[in-house]
Amino acid sequence: MTTNIHRDRWTISSYSGSNGGSCVEANLTGDPVQVRDTKFRRDPQNDGKAQPQIEVPAILWPEVCQLALSLSSGQVGSALTITMHADGSATFSGCDTNLFYTPAEMDAFAKGVIDGEFELH
Repeated sequence: MTTNIHRDRWTISSYSGSNGGSCVEANLTGDPVQVRDTKFRRDPQNDGKAQPQIEVPAILWPEVCQLALSLSSGQVGSALTITMHADGSATFSGCDTNLFYTPAEMDAFAKGVIDGEFELH
């Protein structure tokens, strides 16, 4: 089992690269679980305080992880819709927010889920 990368209360998969890479990023310490995209902060034109996030009730978080593992599109309650694309990328949509993840980012997220890196705290 690998060790996930924590930034404050945010977690990304250890499979997302040696420098923290780009990945699905989740705050697993409360309810709701907050999801964001690490790429947003890397763009110097973006205001870090305005980073888009999607909130998912903690009770529904295991469904998010299962969809990521199955590479399937689906809706998780009314909080989140995951749309998997033919190339392995995905769009997470919720509450007027869309987060786009590349195939490599989704692969890293799925591997992190398998290793238990995205379990609720």
